[in-house]
Amino acid sequence: MKSLDTERKELKPRLWHAPADFEVTKCLPDRRLHRYREEAVYILGLIHWQKAMRFGRLRKKQRIAPIRLKAAYLREVLGKTHYGAIMAALKATGAIVCDGVAWRGQRCYGYDLGPLFSRKFRDVFLTKPKILKAMRRRDRTAYEDLPTLDQHLFLNLRRIQLDDAAWNAATLTRDIDSTEMMLRKIEAGEWFYRIDPFSRRHTNITNLHKSLRKYLTVDGQHLISLDVSASQPLILAIKIAATNDLGGGCVSRATAVWPANASHVRRRPSNSYRSSSGGPPTPFTMPETPDMERSGTAAFLHDAERGVLYEKLARDIGGTRNEAKVMWLKIMYYDPKKWKNRSLPAEMRKIIDAANNRYPGVIAAIEKMKERDYRKLSHDIQRSEAEVMYNMICNSIHQQRPAMFIATIHDCILCKPEDAAFVRKVMDGQFRTLGVQPKIKVTRL
Repeated sequence: MKSLDTERKELKPRLWHAPADFEVTKCLPDRRLHRYREEAVYILGLIHWQKAMRFGRLRKKQRIAPIRLKAAYLREVLGKTHYGAIMAALKATGAIVCDGVAWRGQRCYGYDLGPLFSRKFRDVFLTKPKILKAMRRRDRTAYEDLPTLDQHLFLNLRRIQLDDAAWNAATLTRDIDSTEMMLRKIEAGEWFYRIDPFSRRHTNITNLHKSLRKYLTVDGQHLISLDVSASQPLILAIKIAATNDLGGGCVSRATAVWPANASHVRRRPSNSYRSSSGGPPTPFTMPETPDMERSGTAAFLHDAERGVLYEKLARDIGGTRNEAKVMWLKIMYYDPKKWKNRSLPAEMRKIIDAANNRYPGVIAAIEKMKERDYRKLSHDIQRSEAEVMYNMICNSIHQQRPAMFIATIHDCILCKPEDAAFVRKVMDGQFRTLGVQPKIKVTRL
């Protein structure tokens, strides 16, 4: 694998995507702009790529939702001199559409693909040195801004290759869709690594559909997935106890690696990977009190630890595990004010009734935690999950075996088959410091 310093000296073509019926004369009718063909392809491919990175449910609900593009970033690639003329021509011909709304605090407008070209895309390569240098410069800056551990995880991603035989056989007779485009990027070595405001890491493989992860290999070996079952409900149970949201003095001394006033999670991740609480995490102990038992939180935590929470709720509502999981996450994260003056959908009422019967008090605690801002609960849980998975587990693995391959998909860790036992041991040990032992599913991709 080539280092970033070696690749910095090279200037190789970059894989990109253009509409199948793209013609420069259609989108840039002025003959003086024909030489900016690759700049036009870059804009169209960038919008398509940003839409492809969205989750499937968002792509379905927001087919015409705008993609935010900053003019300052586009000028780096298109050049300051002809940026205005190129963008004006693309909008005038209908190649792209702009909503004309300046997003507050971001200095950008929303863009989407226009009706001029079809939505089917094909592979192309960008070769213009000016564009390649600008893209490489941005990639380098993004890498250097990452914390030390994330730089290591990013370099690990570059070790991933595709099982060419299986991948080619699967795509031989199919067109490239937005999810398979992710594999095309991996095949060409085009990786991205982004940390969102809630400390979650987003890469090519986190956005890759589950059915396509089986094509990923490292050193010729297919990967093993170690997934924490019901991780977010587990963190929720700990938070309910730690923040004493059920009242009645049910928690007397509960402290975890994320305290109730966890203001530290709002900061950008730093190069220091000690626990955010300032030292070794304090083991979390679920107090055994009558109030806790009556509230149902002890049972809730117990079922989340064993990984049977969704299965039990599925039996109660007469549905599948996946249906119960989707509905439960809706209950955790929906806006209560949205349904204040109208009834909840039948499926959400069904899961609420089932949860109230099996885990009394938990739904009330969720509603209380969302009183001021319903989004805060989901943000805090995502930050806490990232704290455990990255700052504790991945950091421990990296310190003990720095050369070992690991990659992450939020609450899941990927590794080679011979390393699965070690990764499982580290995960168990780190969760044990929090006083919980969740079920960890080990599967071959």
